[in-house]
Amino acid sequence: MEQTPFGMVPSLFGNTAPERGDARPFLPVIESNYSHCAWKFSSYPRPMKKIIATAEAPAAIGPYSQAVRVGSTLYCAGQIPLDPKTGQIVEGDIAAQTRRVMQNIAAVLQAAGLSFDHVVKTTIFLADFADFQTVNEIYGSHFKNEPPARSTVQVAALPKNSGVEIEVIAVDSGGSGGGVASDTSG
Repeated sequence: MEQTPFGMVPSLFGNTAPERGDARPFLPVIESNYSHCAWKFSSYPRPMKKIIATAEAPAAIGPYSQAVRVGSTLYCAGQIPLDPKTGQIVEGDIAAQTRRVMQNIAAVLQAAGLSFDHVVKTTIFLADFADFQTVNEIYGSHFKNEPPARSTVQVAALPKNSGVEIEVIAVDSGGSGGGVASDTSG
């Protein structure tokens, strides 16, 4: 037996556990709350959240940011066809609204130092799915090469009775790893 901070325990080398009656070494179980390790976990760097805002896109009309950057990823709030100068929905049809939405998105991306080339995922919300073809043509003109993943849904209503809202997620690749992935499944 050896005296340890945990009391008297059999030696870890050469002794057997008498209650088991065999020759396997006895290894004491030490319980701990691991509080002495907390500094290791809290000292890891955490990605910083940075709010992106620009006067070139409409100001948020609620408790949200135009975009939030965490590490290399930019999460953009949905943009509706608001004129950033007047705060009003642009006049005109769904084509005019879609062009304004894409201009607003471009302004937010630019404020973060990014462009449509960095967009990896979009979601399009339509008040009327009959507008899909028109929206798709204008949207597609901004993504000629390597378009992002996309979801398009019809919703019952959009803020300020707009016909379209688009949100994007962009990633700053830092010049590495871009391009189109090849099928490597065999």
